[in-house]
Amino acid sequence: FTSNITGLTAGTTYYVRAYATNSAGTAYGETEVSFNTPTAGGGAVIDAKSCPAAPTVTDYDGNVYATVQIGDQCWMRDNLRTTHYSDGTAIPAGGSSTSSTEPYYYDYSTQSLPLETRGYLYNWPAAMHSAASSSANPSGVQGICPAGWHLPSDAEWSQLTDYVGSQPEYTCGGNSSYIAKALASETGWNSHGGDCVVGNDPTSNNASGFSVVPAGRCYGSTFVYAGSDARFWSSTQSNSSYVYSRYLYYFYAYVDRNNSSNKNGGYSVRCLRD
Repeated sequence: FTSNITGLTAGTTYYVRAYATNSAGTAYGETEVSFNTPTAGGGAVIDAKSCPAAPTVTDYDGNVYATVQIGDQCWMRDNLRTTHYSDGTAIPAGGSSTSSTEPYYYDYSTQSLPLETRGYLYNWPAAMHSAASSSANPSGVQGICPAGWHLPSDAEWSQLTDYVGSQPEYTCGGNSSYIAKALASETGWNSHGGDCVVGNDPTSNNASGFSVVPAGRCYGSTFVYAGSDARFWSSTQSNSSYVYSRYLYYFYAYVDRNNSSNKNGGYSVRCLRD
């Protein structure tokens, strides 16, 4: 059905659920979608809404993820939290184990962020599911992602950050590199007073709707930087030992492209629609 919503505030994120009403009352659907209203003064928010063809995606475990359209790309808006590949193969829990060849996922329940927000952390072998490194766009590596989705390559991450940097609504201080606030979520980040950094007034973050949360990272039982940073795998090795990742930090104004991420580290995963 179609429903018109009126009386909305400019520059605001709204969350919507479908509903049905009968003589017994009103029931609401479990799937939530979101959108941003145009900013006051006429600057239109052109992204930050659910992907038209895929407002949600469901993994093997039945977890449902929201999506977000940014430029020509359709991303998962949430961090992955599956314990199985799409073929049903279980991913071993890492515990204190680390490996650059054996797949593991890691759960740090001591975090203040709930699992539905932070997701699990994965080493690179888990993210890739035995696939070879790919620098293509699209990567062609399904890896740990649900069917119809794939692990983004370094080139696909660059496509995202290049696009966000090209949109004045998403930059800070007129600097096309200062886009971290537009990608970071509004909550969970440590505070910092620096100009244009993620931790400076986080309530002004997330213009793009990408909603990066500071889930931290790990090396086996060593878990660090919850509230301070978020790091995401790509499908692209920088050399035989290291992998490209993308990295947001609470006192950074830019998104770091790191070329020396160890394969045995536990990082977050976001998937791209094929």
